[in-house]
Amino acid sequence: MENLKFYPTLTDELLDSAGCKTDKYVFSYFSGENEFGLKQKGASTIKLSDPLELWNIERDGITLKKKVSFAYPNQLFGGSGVACRDAEIGICIIWTNYELTQTGCILPESDISTPSGRVCEFVYTFEPGEIKGDLDLTICAYIKKSAVDIAPDEFALMNEEGVSIGEIESVVLDFNSTHMEFPIEEYSSDKEPLWWLEMSEWEDPRSIETFTKENICLYLNPHYQHELKVAHQLTICPLRAKITWHADVV
Repeated sequence: MENLKFYPTLTDELLDSAGCKTDKYVFSYFSGENEFGLKQKGASTIKLSDPLELWNIERDGITLKKKVSFAYPNQLFGGSGVACRDAEIGICIIWTNYELTQTGCILPESDISTPSGRVCEFVYTFEPGEIKGDLDLTICAYIKKSAVDIAPDEFALMNEEGVSIGEIESVVLDFNSTHMEFPIEEYSSDKEPLWWLEMSEWEDPRSIETFTKENICLYLNPHYQHELKVAHQLTICPLRAKITWHADVV
């Protein structure tokens, strides 16, 4: 019930219509006055590593940079949007550190609107010892300033300042190696089954660093158009996909 909303919120279609684009996060740390970049792996769950092998999150902290842009921000307003035309939408990053039961809000360092669109740039540093364990980062839109004049087609829209009107992107920074993203690839062939698993030899299967498609990978075969939808369900819920596939066959 937590995610149930009784007013319109952001959808993928609306974000596409607004020309929303989120650049990849940039992560770094400081040692003295020098800034060093961190390498990242993964999409929704990100693992960070230091090419110099010097970085320690608890000793050095971490700095993040992020850019969010809208080519057509006006698409978010009005009866078919998520905010009244007279309102103002804010963009922020909500961070949550469950191990320390801490949460906070990162506001843009710069927020520029021009006739060619809107660009929000974020820069934030977590000081040493400020976070421990995994870190959730969720980009949200919210009502920054409520509308005074509300049009008849806007009565269903949220118009209370500070209330979220949807998420744009969410990732987890995995500092504890408790998350893994299963490597999944597509390979089209009439000589292969609907899906198959390929594995190579591991010296240490418990190692997260080698959990890559070079060592283990689930292949989905889009050649079978009828079963393609079921194959994608497999990546979400294996049991449900298996039941659905058997039902189609019967």
